[in-house]
Amino acid sequence: MEVLSDLLAVAVRAGDPLAAWAAAARLLRGFYPLILPQSQVSLAQALTSASERLPAGTRCPTSLFPS
Repeated sequence: MEVLSDLLAVAVRAGDPLAAWAAAARLLRGFYPLILPQSQVSLAQALTSASERLPAGTRCPTSLFPS
């Protein structure tokens, strides 16, 4: 979980919306019960920001990051 959180932070700082979306989605799919409420808000903000910057029709490959 920490590696994905770090990847999300790096992707957001680097301005890479696809990597940010992929990391946030992987966090949600795999660790939702463990994510604290304040972190859920940050995660939602990262997803919203990434979705606004992605071109329409962009698809995120599920294999963007290793399992």
